[in-house]
Amino acid sequence: MERIRIMLKNINDVNEFYNIASKLDCDVDIGRGLDIYDAKSRLGLSALRLDEALYVYIHSDDKNLVDLFSRWELK
Repeated sequence: MERIRIMLKNINDVNEFYNIASKLDCDVDIGRGLDIYDAKSRLGLSALRLDEALYVYIHSDDKNLVDLFSRWELK
């Protein structure tokens, strides 16, 4: 599993994120703290607050998948 810290700033970012996550063959979760949602679910993504950093959990051993979300990654 890979974990990255990202920031989605607006609804366009959320839609782009969803389009990428929904095409992956592995599970992808997003959230912060105890609030974790399915990143392939529009309903789950609609519950996110966009004013704080989020964590993405990619349930795959393929480290290249992290690059798909790099435009939102916080270093």
